[in-house]
Amino acid sequence: MCRYGAGWRIPGLSGSAIALNWVNAIAACEATTTASYTDWHLPNINEIKSIIDYSRGNGDSRRVTIDPAYFPSANVDVYKTGTTNPSVLTRNMYAEFWQGEITGNAKTTTDTVRCVRNAI
Repeated sequence: MCRYGAGWRIPGLSGSAIALNWVNAIAACEATTTASYTDWHLPNINEIKSIIDYSRGNGDSRRVTIDPAYFPSANVDVYKTGTTNPSVLTRNMYAEFWQGEITGNAKTTTDTVRCVRNAI
């Protein structure tokens, strides 16, 4: 569970991330009923930032800046968030998991998506 209260891992649950644009990512997460839960959502920027482990990546593109003990299938990729870039409303924020960098791109861009759910 991340410090912002989102459940990131369910014991015994595995799966791969998918790539979607911003609108489809939000819709797909909200429609998810994985493990019989219905409170899944696209993580906001604070939720995604809370799982970045800056001691891992250090700019090395072969190292994932996310703890593989909790995210065994995580890969070095861009992970989309549900947060709109406050400076450019047609862009969303995302995290680069090879550097731990937070940046943004067009909402129409297809990026990796991992849905999260609210903590109980």
